[in-house]
Amino acid sequence: MKARDAVDRARAMIVDAQAKLTKATAGIEKAKEAQAESLAQAAGKAGGALSSVNGIRAARAAQTDAQDQLDATREALASCEENLVSRERDLRWARPALDKAVDTVIAHEAGSRILKEAQELQDALVGKRLELRAMLHTGQMPEDQAAEANRLLYTQTFPGASGCIHYAEWDQHPSALMWQKARADLAKDADAEIPGVSR
Repeated sequence: MKARDAVDRARAMIVDAQAKLTKATAGIEKAKEAQAESLAQAAGKAGGALSSVNGIRAARAAQTDAQDQLDATREALASCEENLVSRERDLRWARPALDKAVDTVIAHEAGSRILKEAQELQDALVGKRLELRAMLHTGQMPEDQAAEANRLLYTQTFPGASGCIHYAEWDQHPSALMWQKARADLAKDADAEIPGVSR
């Protein structure tokens, strides 16, 4: 997010401005020491001239500039942070509409196809289970496979709709995760792939 990048850059600028202010403040002390040493040398000589205080003035000017820069950078940071809060609020408000739009696209592109495929597969599965059941009950199943066939027919833990009792974490199944990823990708990129759809 560009607004967050701006906040990060402003914070880095503050660190830099604080370092410059610290250096400028130290420069004043150095200029004072140099001025004091110069005055001491002048006082020790007959007819010695007092040195200029331009060094101290320059150091104070540098400190003032550094303080001004730090103050301006802090104001910039406050503005960037306010902008970031505004952008994040706008994003939160827009998120439900975005999610609805993404779900509508997926429903239009793949919903009917997945329903039809699931119906066809379930019909085929029911038919095969009935075949297996008939073979098992009439003794037409090989003895070494009868127990496995019986276990398979007892298995009825298939994913159901919301509100059904589930005995597995179906939301973590690869097929469910595939659509969760598609939804997240489509929310970021309108041209993202939808499983099974040529675009």
